[in-house]
Amino acid sequence: MVAIISTFYALKFVDNYKDNYLDNCMKYCLDNVAEQIYWIIKNPINYQKSNN
Repeated sequence: MVAIISTFYALKFVDNYKDNYLDNCMKYCLDNVAEQIYWIIKNPINYQKSNN
């Protein structure tokens, strides 16, 4: 019985960790993309030069 309860809590913990990790990853990725888009719009010529 104790094993079942502790397994349940472990799975819940992993699930929460996974959700938080994915949320943070998504926020981080979206922030990066938004920053790049902003930078491209702000300096389109400089961006093209630095990419070639």
